[in-house]
Amino acid sequence: QRHCSAFNRRVLDYLIAEPDITTVALGARWAYYIERSFYDNQEGGVEIGPEALWNNPRSVSRFSEAVQKVVSELVANGKQVVLIYPVPEPGWDIPRYMVHADMLGIKLDDAFSASHAHFKARNRRAYQILDSAGTHPDIIRVYPEKQMCNIAIPGRCVFMTEAGIPLYFDDDHLSIAGARYALPDLEKPLPASRQKAQSNR
Repeated sequence: QRHCSAFNRRVLDYLIAEPDITTVALGARWAYYIERSFYDNQEGGVEIGPEALWNNPRSVSRFSEAVQKVVSELVANGKQVVLIYPVPEPGWDIPRYMVHADMLGIKLDDAFSASHAHFKARNRRAYQILDSAGTHPDIIRVYPEKQMCNIAIPGRCVFMTEAGIPLYFDDDHLSIAGARYALPDLEKPLPASRQKAQSNR
């Protein structure tokens, strides 16, 4: 969008200038921005929405450069950066889907999930971009996929807990329960920033 660059710059400047902010978590719906498309899980879950935000052939390389620049600038200014890797996209509005299934007397079981292989194929470039953001003691990577895929159901990414609690509050945003399920490491104390520890000596 026209004013996004200026807004993002102001946010970044604020994060850098604010001494009480020591850790910055970066998460997004990476595949949407990189692949420039809504999600079709190939199993009936097809998102419908406006056209992608941009269609410039160079947009992916520019996006990659922007991610690397933001991460390096934050780290250079003494911030700890948490990179949140892609969250599986369901393709359905999960709570609505569950309500409709209940109204129709349909029992949701192992079928209420999507292919892990399809998730990996769609997010291949997202992983490459995040992997290229650099290595540094103050860059921490967390992977929702490791909690949500290929564990409860082999080869599948799940959208609700075994107790029937939805992990999303719409078609792509994690619910509070979903965030706790997918990102348990963020509920624990993060390791102290190496740069902050050195500056306190």
